[in-house]
Amino acid sequence: MALFQSDLKDTVRRLSNKEFTSAEERDELLSRLETSEGVRARDVIWMLFRPDRVLRDSGLKMLGRLRDPETIDVFVAEARNKPEAATKAAIASVTSLGLPGFDQRIAQLIATPAKETKDTRETQSIAKRILLEGPATPQTQALLWQLAGEALGDERLP
Repeated sequence: MALFQSDLKDTVRRLSNKEFTSAEERDELLSRLETSEGVRARDVIWMLFRPDRVLRDSGLKMLGRLRDPETIDVFVAEARNKPEAATKAAIASVTSLGLPGFDQRIAQLIATPAKETKDTRETQSIAKRILLEGPATPQTQALLWQLAGEALGDERLP
């Protein structure tokens, strides 16, 4: 069953605002979301940061199926000002997806920007955390060595 865009937004809103009365109703909403067309990473990335294990698992499953090229950028935006435990768990989840272009996008995000702002510093910080807390792969090893060479004192430790 394909959902219309307004139904998709309503379903996402109800899930994110916990507007359901039972686990069965939540599961029905998740089922509707999983079978709808037009779902993008921005519609489900928030699920990775929630304490509800079912929401996190469902969000991860959908992101893995979607393979949306915006996933990393949407994740970085969503990770701002999230609790430490939620961010750590979400990073573990998103790095497990094996998204195409993941390493290249992280490299772009940690690169020194032309103009440094609070926003670019936050973006770099989150991208570095993703790189440091995710599993080391042959592709990320070069980035890790680059960070080790550029970092100062305490920043080298991780």
